[in-house]
Amino acid sequence: MAYTAQDLINDMLDDLGVIFAGDIPNGTESNACLRRLNDLQFSLDIQRLNINNFLQTSISAVAAMTFG
Repeated sequence: MAYTAQDLINDMLDDLGVIFAGDIPNGTESNACLRRLNDLQFSLDIQRLNINNFLQTSISAVAAMTFG
């Protein structure tokens, strides 16, 4: 299941204590939050901080242990 903008809005409003867990904002609140999210994304794109492109990479970890 995809994580949508509405999911992000709901999670952030819950984190901020604006809504309770499991609640959803009404249409007016959701629209206002979506406009703010779009404004944030647009401002980051203008600054060339594109948040839409993710690269999948592999990171290998090596642990070194010394016993003395």
